Amino acid sequence: MKLAFAVHDLGPSDLSLRLLTEGNRWVQEGVGNDLAVFYQEAARPPLTPFFSSCHLAEGWAYDGAVVATSFRTAELLLRFPSPRRKAFLAWDLDWLRDQYDFRRLRAVYGNPDLTIIARCEDHAKALSRCWNRGLVLTKGFDLRAIAEVMR
Repeated sequence: MKLAFAVHDLGPSDLSLRLLTEGNRWVQEGVGNDLAVFYQEAARPPLTPFFSSCHLAEGWAYDGAVVATSFRTAELLLRFPSPRRKAFLAWDLDWLRDQYDFRRLRAVYGNPDLTIIARCEDHAKALSRCWNRGLVLTKGFDLRAIAEVMR
C-alpha cells in the first residue's frame, strides 16, 4: 500500500518523533513497502527516516493515499489531483489557537473528500461537535490503524 503523510516539517516535535519512530518500525518490520513524508519546510529530523521524505510539492503527483497532519497541509492536500484517498489526522485543534476565517475552516473540516481522523477521544468529541460530521478515532499515532482507514 502506498501511504504518505503531509507535515509542516520533520523538525523536533511530538508528531515528527512519533511519525519517524512508527514509520521506521513499519519499514524495518516489512509491513509497508511504500511510505513517504511530504514536508512544507525543510528541517533536521530528530531521527533518520528509513523512508522517503521530500518537499510537499512532490505530493502533487503522488498516486497513493495521503494523510495531512495540520489544517494548512489538509488545505493544500485538497488541491492535489492525484492522491487516491485523502485524510486529515487532526493532531492539533488548530482553530482554537489560530485565527482562521470560518469559511476557510469549513472548506476543510466539512469537505466530504477528506476523512477526518482524531488521535484521542477528547479531540474526537470536539471535532464531531464543532463540525457535525463523522470521523475515525485512532489512539495516538497508530500507523497500522491509519493505514487500515486509508485502504
